[in-house]
This record gives sequence, structure tokens and C-alpha cells, in this order.
Amino acid sequence: MYNNTSYAQTPTIITNPNSGIYLNEIMPNPPDGDEWVEIYNNNNFSIILENWKIQDETTKTRPIPTEIIQAKSYYGFSVGSGFLNNGGDTAKLLNDQGVNINEFNYSKSSTDLSWSKQTDIIWCEADPSKGEINGTCFKAAPTNTSTPTNTPTNSPTPTQTPTPTVTPTPLPQLSVRIIDIPSYTTQNQIFTIKFLIENAPSQKEYYAKAFGGVNDYSSIQTENNGKWLNYTGSSWTEFRSFKVGVGGSGSFILTAKVKESAPTGEYKVQIRIKPTDEEKTTDSDLHILQVSQSVPTLVPTPTPTPTSKLSPTPTLSSTEKLKEKLSDKDYDGDVLGITDITMTPTPTKTNSKEKSGNQNIFPAIFMLIGGGLLLIPVIITKINEWKNNKQTNT
Repeated sequence: MYNNTSYAQTPTIITNPNSGIYLNEIMPNPPDGDEWVEIYNNNNFSIILENWKIQDETTKTRPIPTEIIQAKSYYGFSVGSGFLNNGGDTAKLLNDQGVNINEFNYSKSSTDLSWSKQTDIIWCEADPSKGEINGTCFKAAPTNTSTPTNTPTNSPTPTQTPTPTVTPTPLPQLSVRIIDIPSYTTQNQIFTIKFLIENAPSQKEYYAKAFGGVNDYSSIQTENNGKWLNYTGSSWTEFRSFKVGVGGSGSFILTAKVKESAPTGEYKVQIRIKPTDEEKTTDSDLHILQVSQSVPTLVPTPTPTPTSKLSPTPTLSSTEKLKEKLSDKDYDGDVLGITDITMTPTPTKTNSKEKSGNQNIFPAIFMLIGGGLLLIPVIITKINEWKNNKQTNT
């Protein structure tokens, strides 16, 4: 096989384009090796031909290899030995639907010479130029010469210009196009792909699945009824089906995701459809999807509540409370041995309703009694001072 690019490449790759592909050169009688056919991609984008074939006059076929053919380039490939007849044959270019896109008929062949296309209607024998621009004609373009009559004539027998083969206008081909897809996603993140089916038979039903990867086709899964299906290993009948309208077209949505274990990078994503009652498939155009590593969900760590290190405030007894009150007075020393007095109330039995109220009343009563006892020495002292002052004054 030989694939030569004569012009600048473009990143777009179209599978089974509707036009711009035709036969360009045929080698039916090589001196050695296999016979070969050359086609030309006249489009401004790269293409892939899937399920396209070359057919001869007896309807024998040879598949065209599925490889990328660059824009404005020649692609020559082998068809084996004995496929094209040396004494004349017809070579037809059939698309994936079996439609005859282009054909050429020759009546003879010469060793070391190929049949080369010069214009849309003229072919001639020329030096082989597989994968390159065709060479000039080795001989004049073939003509059909009329058979001379037995009656002598002085006028030469006129020749007839061969009638060019009319290339049939191809019918619109089934196509599927991606019309909406995100440009970025992460591993195991769900996203949707909106696609359009066109030029299909009226109300035809198709299975559909997404595929793609960095260097493979199986890193993307397609969802149907809550089940995630792999590109390989899953039956077509497991995938969701879509029915086009009466006009043979319709837009639909697939749910897909990148496998969690799949690599990251630049994914080449496509959609493949297949009729529910046929085996041939059709692929969509190619789109680029940037895939990065999924970010793990962060669980916040609870902040512990600090425990106070302060000691609890001590509870003062009745005696201590009295001492605290007396410390604010201008008296020195202990009064009536107050440091030795401990007043402990005698508990009495109360019912549950009275208990709570009594507990609040008793401390107040005891404090009043204790305060009164403490005031007695003060009163006595004041009385004595008053008496002494009175005697002195007398």
C-alpha cells in the first residue's frame, strides 16, 4: 500500500464522505507483484473509508483498506493477482451502501503501463505513478475505429470519438454527526452527547453507542437503563435504540462517561450507529474531549472542642460566707469564735412538691439567725462605750 500526501493536512477526519472520492489509476497487468488500484481524495479534509470496495465486471469485489487518506492526496492499494482481466474489464468504486460512485472500463492492457485518468472523461495508458500525480499519456487516448467496408473508397473511414462514461450522481448517504459535546470532563464523570442522524430511510431504527480514547476506542462507556456498557464486549441489543422521523432524520442524546481507570489526556470521541435489522455500521465525525483525573471528595475533619483547664469555682459553706461578709467590716479578730462555728441544718422530711421550695428558704433563715448572733457582741460593745462616755462626762 502507498499513501502519499501532496498537500497540507487538516485535523478533521470524516468517515465515508458523501463526495470528493473517485478512481484515478488502475494497474491490471503489472510485470510482477499484485495488481493495484488508486483513488484520489479531492476533499479539503482527511477521510476514512469503511466498508468501501472495488468491484470488477463479474461482480467480484476487493475491500478498500480502512486507513486515513489525507486531504488532496492519492491512495494506492493492492487488489491481489488475477482480479482485473488483462484483456479488458470494468473497475467500479462502491461505497459502504453498495452504491456505484465511479467506474472505468478498459478494453485491453499493456505490461508496465497503467490506465491513468487525465480529465473527467479521458483515460489513457501511461507510466505507473502509484501514490503520485499521474504521468502523461504513453499513447493517444483510445478511440473506437469503424470497420472498413469491402468497397474501395478514396475517402478515409472517419473515426468516432468514444462516448464518455457518465458517472452516476450518488444518492445522499446515511450520515451521523455530533452536534453537541463538552470539551472537558474528568474520569467517571457523566456527560451527554447530542447527535444527528440524516439521510436515513423513513422511520428507520438504529442502535447507538459512543466510543473513543487517547490511543484506543474502549475508554468510554455508554449508559442504557442504568447500566454502563463497554464499546467492546457488549451486544448491540443492549444499547439504546433511536428511530428517525418520516423524513429520515432526527436528533438524539446519548449518556456516556470515561472509565474511572482509563488514562487522561486528549480523547478522540465518535458515535457509531447500526440498524436494528442490519449489520453495517456508520460512524460520526470525530470530536476532541479533554479528560483529566477525577478530584476526590474531601471530607472535612471535625475540630475538637477545647476543654477548659480552669478549676471549678469552689462552693462556700455557710460559715465561709459569713466570714466573707465580715471581712468587709472594720473589726479585728474573730468574734465569738466564729471560726469554730459550723451551722448544719437538721434535715426534715418533706414531700416532693415542698422539697424544692424548702431547699431555697433554709439557707436564708440560717444566715439571718447567724447574722443576729454576730451583732450581739457589737451591740454590747457599743452600750459599754456609751456608758463609759457618760460617766466620763459626769
